[in-house]
Amino acid sequence: MVRAEHASPDKSKISCNKSTACFEGTNTGSGPGIAGVGGGTGISGSATAGYGGFFQNNSDTLPSLVANNLDYYGDSFLALTGAGFFEVDGYGNGYFSGNVYTGEEEITNQRTRDGDRLGTFGTQSTRATIEDTGTSRLMNGEGAVRFDAAFARTLDLRQGYQVFLTPDGDTRGLYVAAKYDGGFIVRETEHGRSSIDFDYRVVAHPYGANEARLPKLNLKAPRISRVIMPANPTH
Repeated sequence: MVRAEHASPDKSKISCNKSTACFEGTNTGSGPGIAGVGGGTGISGSATAGYGGFFQNNSDTLPSLVANNLDYYGDSFLALTGAGFFEVDGYGNGYFSGNVYTGEEEITNQRTRDGDRLGTFGTQSTRATIEDTGTSRLMNGEGAVRFDAAFARTLDLRQGYQVFLTPDGDTRGLYVAAKYDGGFIVRETEHGRSSIDFDYRVVAHPYGANEARLPKLNLKAPRISRVIMPANPTH
């Protein structure tokens, strides 16, 4: 006797060959169209040609994508490429493994002592620079400034550095008498013997930074096709 067995199809797998979605979820209420819960990954998407995932809405107040991690120590968002990453941690800090480019001005949300918030702007430079400022003392017409060890380790000393001086009082004038890897010597002009504080600003070049001056950029916007999903998809 031959027993016939019927194999139930695996309903957890959906495959098709068409230009529209293999699976669609439509919810006319306020809930999600598709929800995924997993011990590892809730929802996973991949594509051989096209987008691994696409999110779109018609709201003028709500975002197309919300990434929420209820654990403060976990990442809220992580984007990986073959050469780098972009990460947002649980505290809202963003980390880029590469450069950040913007076509507009960089504005910082600066807090004030009275609890207000104001927009501040960063300075622009023709080359990559790193700066340090401070106040030192001229004794009998001479003073020495030693770099902080951590600051000194960040400098590309092959390119040198510039020092700008401002005396905090009346002098015959100040000048930089000598520069070395760990700091510089300041003296009063005309063999002056003043004892007075002075402010200084050091402008140097960061170690490992691009040495180009005003490098020409050839930035191309990401090629994102405009995709309009139907308001009420049909199967």
